[in-house]
Amino acid sequence: MEYTIDDIFEMKQPHPLGGYQTSIDMGKYVVSVVGGRKGLYGDFKTTFELAVIDQKSGDFVTQKLIPSADGPVMGWVDKEQLMDIINSIY
Repeated sequence: MEYTIDDIFEMKQPHPLGGYQTSIDMGKYVVSVVGGRKGLYGDFKTTFELAVIDQKSGDFVTQKLIPSADGPVMGWVDKEQLMDIINSIY
């Protein structure tokens, strides 16, 4: 399935600390998209914070799967980059 930004907005849930979160089960991985409050690296409108988590271990694997990632989370990711990344993860 190819995801769109509309899917991200439609699947969003309130984040426990404020703002929003969308979690996508990708089988082996969970993609977490958050934003919309101070302290999160995105406004959940035009920019987003992205993390990829290994379902089995619970470890962040963002850096292993996304060459441009320089840490366990990517901040201030724009809509186009977000969807490119999500749709490249299997």
